[in-house]
Amino acid sequence: MSNALIFPVGHYLGANHPGEQHIVRIGWQQYELNAGDELAVWALAHGVPGAGDAPWTRSSAEAVARAGGIADAAAVIDTLLGRDLLVEIEPGTADALEFARSCRIRSLLVGSGEHPSAPGRYGLGAVPANPTARVDGFSYELWTWGHACDSLWQTCEYVARAGAGAGTDEVNAEPTLDRVLPAVQLLLANGAAYLDESRDD
Repeated sequence: MSNALIFPVGHYLGANHPGEQHIVRIGWQQYELNAGDELAVWALAHGVPGAGDAPWTRSSAEAVARAGGIADAAAVIDTLLGRDLLVEIEPGTADALEFARSCRIRSLLVGSGEHPSAPGRYGLGAVPANPTARVDGFSYELWTWGHACDSLWQTCEYVARAGAGAGTDEVNAEPTLDRVLPAVQLLLANGAAYLDESRDD
């Protein structure tokens, strides 16, 4: 899966007293990560702010983890994949569609709109003059509206329908998913969103 993208799943809730275990919530369930390598690798799987447009993959996360002193990063990733706290997805596959149907994006931070000194870039963060992140318009729209959808796939369907124009009911949302996945990675890397399980009807 050399082209597969890696995604962390869940919302970090902090440490349990006395701090040896850290809690990640997915839906109504809480999962524990140890305060050492598990937490560090799960955090690194979000990506690195300012790393550019390169896809964030398992090899990317492993390389950064090893550079940070985690020698057994590959084994930790395997463990987290087995617990569904990390997901590895090859774009354009049936697994990517299943992933999009099984999760949804949840927005974090505060939006401040298009930045006056950077046309086409949109601020996310509590201080408009110095936002935590500046993202492109597509990612900002995903951040704005994806939170309201029941799943990432529903988000793709809405985006595809909006692009097709008024009165269009039947759309092919699969090409949209190929655009959404990198945008999700950008938002995750900047702490502007997290992935949760999809919402039931």
